[in-house]
Amino acid sequence: MIAEFPVKTGDGIERAAVCAFATVRDMDEIERRGVQVKVSKSSETADALEFAALSTKRWRFYHEQGLTVGSIGALRRKVSAANNIELAFLCVARVPWTSPKMLGIALARRTWCGHLVLDFLATHPLRMVDGPERIKGIGTGLLFGISEVALAIGAKVLWGEATRASAPKYQHIFGLEKVDDLLFVPRANLVGLSNVMRERLRKISLV
Repeated sequence: MIAEFPVKTGDGIERAAVCAFATVRDMDEIERRGVQVKVSKSSETADALEFAALSTKRWRFYHEQGLTVGSIGALRRKVSAANNIELAFLCVARVPWTSPKMLGIALARRTWCGHLVLDFLATHPLRMVDGPERIKGIGTGLLFGISEVALAIGAKVLWGEATRASAPKYQHIFGLEKVDDLLFVPRANLVGLSNVMRERLRKISLV
């Protein structure tokens, strides 16, 4: 597990979810999302399915080369052995109290100079449609998990491409002044998100 984070269910209740490193077994479940989704495929849900498919394809490519990691410890060991190595990891958000249990995914990479890159982030389409199955906070939780990895390995920056739809969300989540097509998150903002999420989770635990 990387971190716990709060989500809000369709009935307005806040509960805890988990962000963890994905395994090979998770790939098949992620690739079955298209079959699980019976709702009308809006542009937003279509993007989510496409990003999930691209994430597993790219993760498998890195995995075949031995360039994926399944824990922060493994990431540190590989970087210690070769400081300029590029490594990929896939974060998954899960809960035990609904089905399917996997809420979303995010693919990130550690670059040769020690920064982190966000390649893809995708919420499960079933959790994006208004109604009882809607769960809010998944994307924020995945970004929190990636931020925790970045802080654990001393990365100074998280960067990536932002779409027209995701740019304002990234700006709000990380407390940035502006996000256009380039997401650029300094370490101070990663720390800020981490602090906010830990406090939110603490409040849930006190209820």
